[in-house]
Amino acid sequence: MFNFFRRKARADLEDIVSAMAYANKTGDYYYHKPSEEVVLRVNPVFTGFTAMGAYVETDELAADIKANPGDYIHVPVLGLNENYRIMVGYTETLPEGEEKEHLAQILKSSYPFRAFGRAVSALGLTSDYEKYRIDSIRDIALEWCRENGLRAR
Repeated sequence: MFNFFRRKARADLEDIVSAMAYANKTGDYYYHKPSEEVVLRVNPVFTGFTAMGAYVETDELAADIKANPGDYIHVPVLGLNENYRIMVGYTETLPEGEEKEHLAQILKSSYPFRAFGRAVSALGLTSDYEKYRIDSIRDIALEWCRENGLRAR
């Protein structure tokens, strides 16, 4: 029977956004249900790594994830499709003109990611693009929280 009084786990939305936005090959981010915190399981290649302000013990965390898999939810890394949609969305927000046309042409290339970043920087749009990107990732993170039964705080 469903318990209407059961407290829904809470997730710090900005930690989830940061994990999604800046995840790379250093390791995997997880939402730890008991502590309601995002933790980083560092790839063993990177020892002594500091993430989100705290040193992470890879071996202990790996063992805990293995022993208590129900306590952890893997925070996904944004894939190429999500990142491409963000670039397209940003380009569509620009006013008609050379900047928008230049970025639109880059998006038509076979692998536009690096070229798009360079062009955004060269056009002086880095700050605007990063704000748009983080706002878009925040929307993705909110949906992820809902799908995983988490209440974003």
